[in-house]
Amino acid sequence: GYSDVSLMLFPHDESKAFEYRTKKNVFHQRLISLIDTEAINEKEQKQAKNILNCHDYSVGTPPVTQTNLNFRYSILLGNQVSELRKFREVIGVNDDIQEAQWKYLLDVFDQMVVQSSHYTTAAEKSDFLTRSVQTVNFKGLSGFLKTVVSGSSDTAIKLIKEELFNPEIVKDIDFTDEDSLFNTINEDKTSIFVIRVAHLRKNVFNNRKWFPLLTRMIFIDSSAISKSTNTSLVFCFHNKIIQTLNKVHTKKLGALANSQLNLRLILEKVSIKNLEHFKVLIENQISDYQKEIDQLKKEQLGETNNLEKDIVLFKFDEFSRQILKDKYALEKLRDYLTMILDCTVPENLKEQNRKLIQEFEERTKKYFYAENENVEIATIVEGGGRNQIKTYGEYLLQRKLTPVSKSIVNRCRIILDIIPNTYQRTLKNHFHKNFGINLFLEKYKDYLIKAENDADNTGRFINFLIDLGVYEKYDALSKKDKESVKDFLSSLSNLNKTSISDDVQMIIRDVLFGKEDKVLKPYILFNKYSSWEYMDLFPTDRFDINPFDLEIGINEEGRIDYDRLTSRLDRMKKTFQLFDESGNLWDSFCENLTIVINDPANPSGYSDFNNQTLLRFLKFISSSKITLFLDEAYNDSIKSGGDDEPKWRTISRYVMNNLHQQYARMNLVSSISTTKNLGATGDRLGSIIATPAKKEVIDFARKQNSIENGNTNSLFMLVNILENAQLAKSIKDNLEERLPKNASRNKIKLRIEQYIIAEIKSYNKKQKTKNSKELLRFSPFEGSPLHIFLLNELVALDKLDVLELPDDFKYKNEPFFKYYQKQLVTEINTFRVNKNFRNEALLRLKIAKDTATELLKGEFEEHAKIIASDGSFLFNIQLKHFFSYQDLEK
Repeated sequence: GYSDVSLMLFPHDESKAFEYRTKKNVFHQRLISLIDTEAINEKEQKQAKNILNCHDYSVGTPPVTQTNLNFRYSILLGNQVSELRKFREVIGVNDDIQEAQWKYLLDVFDQMVVQSSHYTTAAEKSDFLTRSVQTVNFKGLSGFLKTVVSGSSDTAIKLIKEELFNPEIVKDIDFTDEDSLFNTINEDKTSIFVIRVAHLRKNVFNNRKWFPLLTRMIFIDSSAISKSTNTSLVFCFHNKIIQTLNKVHTKKLGALANSQLNLRLILEKVSIKNLEHFKVLIENQISDYQKEIDQLKKEQLGETNNLEKDIVLFKFDEFSRQILKDKYALEKLRDYLTMILDCTVPENLKEQNRKLIQEFEERTKKYFYAENENVEIATIVEGGGRNQIKTYGEYLLQRKLTPVSKSIVNRCRIILDIIPNTYQRTLKNHFHKNFGINLFLEKYKDYLIKAENDADNTGRFINFLIDLGVYEKYDALSKKDKESVKDFLSSLSNLNKTSISDDVQMIIRDVLFGKEDKVLKPYILFNKYSSWEYMDLFPTDRFDINPFDLEIGINEEGRIDYDRLTSRLDRMKKTFQLFDESGNLWDSFCENLTIVINDPANPSGYSDFNNQTLLRFLKFISSSKITLFLDEAYNDSIKSGGDDEPKWRTISRYVMNNLHQQYARMNLVSSISTTKNLGATGDRLGSIIATPAKKEVIDFARKQNSIENGNTNSLFMLVNILENAQLAKSIKDNLEERLPKNASRNKIKLRIEQYIIAEIKSYNKKQKTKNSKELLRFSPFEGSPLHIFLLNELVALDKLDVLELPDDFKYKNEPFFKYYQKQLVTEINTFRVNKNFRNEALLRLKIAKDTATELLKGEFEEHAKIIASDGSFLFNIQLKHFFSYQDLEK
């Protein structure tokens, strides 16, 4: 018979972030109640209002400023939307319907750029659902509860099958017609039915016969728009299913991708015909602008193909420069429309995703890992950092471990059988403090001392076995097996400590013995207190979390105690060698072990880069098969204080830079967040990088993230931002590297002019190339913000030449060319989004620390202290006098 659906759902707790948000809201309601009821005096009311009006800091999210938003508009769309609206009449959008859709298109573009800079809020999700269901495609599901999954229909169904229900009770079917659907569900009284539906414009469920079945039906959007935008609407009648799916989405995939939701809004409301029409109108206007520019070149320069003379024209002629800027804006807008239109054609979408993924990965390697060819990288095309970690977990669940040879298994079985079990230890050693191998060690050392002074070693050895109560077991062994036991006992005398050896016994029993159909769970090691969100991604029913009392400890300061961890693993390695001198058994254990390090840590902000204890730990790991998984979501937010150290640093970059030396064989995987680093947390996209030794992880991730699905809009936006950052970095590096040769204003001018010419030629060349191995250029250089900036700098240098100042002219006690070069580099860095966010984050962090320090002076100092975070995005105050987090939560 039919069971209540709510009893079939797997239980899922709210995320910690949601719990704390709820507690904060309750606290705010209490403050409001105190103010409204006048239960507190006027001074206290003022304090309460200040708390209510306090800015809500989002831990870990890069700050957003209007300056950075304006910059994103120009990089992504060519200009601010308010300026783009002026082109309607210029390009010839006159029809009423076309005008309405043009206005709607730009409205969504405006919203898209703003929302891409932050995580999707509940209000934004609700607004999307309200606007999306107004379309006719799913009018037949009006009255059903609804939500949206940031991913394909397969992603939505996978969440439902694996995280909401037992997979065996979920049936995945396609909707064909009403009668077939009814008969299928009516015949199966207990299953949950996930129904893929491309569209349902008519309500077919208003007949009474459907009423007993509705709560077991979940409709998954598999429309063409769903495939084009990698978003899936989900409809069902049971509120618990929607609530649980929303929880699971947050835990496993993170927030929704705002970029993809806005892409869907465009395709749902703006017709393909009008999008194509707008593109044609824009291309016509671009052509007109180009003709106008060519005419100006002929009139003022006498030729149209001299890039050196073009620089002179655009430096001083404001009219031609404005045409260049308008042409650039329309080219960017056209490119965006091209991307949107390609999303609507499956073949074009696949090819577009392939190119974007290639571009994204190559640019990420070049920009963040200094073009290190040894870095293996895979794009996680949907979901954020959580899905990157989840993908690694899925890899662990399917990978095959190297089997241990039968001879080693047999040797371990013999040795473990000889060691007294708990019952035997109780009978023979009622008051003995030690047990297991430790008991062996103590007794055996007594035997060795006596054996040195006695010729009857054999008798002493037998007495030793009798004393332990294992002589009969030993005597029953074959000669070969007896030798194995003797070798094992002989090796014991070489150990100084065996305090963790019984853990090794448990590990060996877990790795080698058990039922034939037993599947060994992957061992995951992390600090639960500083990394509690990992429990959502490595569930205990599939992973062995911190097994055998292994743990990553923290010191008094709150940082990871790498020395303790290294010593623990080293002692384990030596104990493993007692059972197997070849090292295969140790390798088997290490192959199944992943150590997860969150650096810089969230929420503490601590980073241990260049810490000597960390370097010793890395050296130990590099000589083993242990996998080090680095969660480096904030890898671009740490700044060192010393001038001699790298300004921005991470553990993975340190390892990658030393791959040819001590870390050549290291098993390292890192999850990096390009969306955080590039200020685009609403894009929900990231990468997994790995050393060559873990290339199989990258291969698996690529299979899981096919080109058919993916956050295309997010990829397009991030590639454009990365491209612009790379251009700025290349000229910055060029100026800094050639400082000794550029010891004059003329040399600096020459370098800028050469750079402008080279970039224009590069764009023109790569627009024509068909070589898929080369990086494409998604943005024209002429008319871009960087181009206009460099032209203005050339004008400024020309003005200085009028003054005829010598090259060694001192400005602020510094040679002017050197001073100017530093200022120029600073300005060029403003075209690198990650630099902008760092600077803004560091500024806000300083303000927060200074303010908090002032507030905590005097009587309040005993109640709280500031945590000296290394991360620019992370500011924390530690409350004293609380024994645990649980006490604080009360």
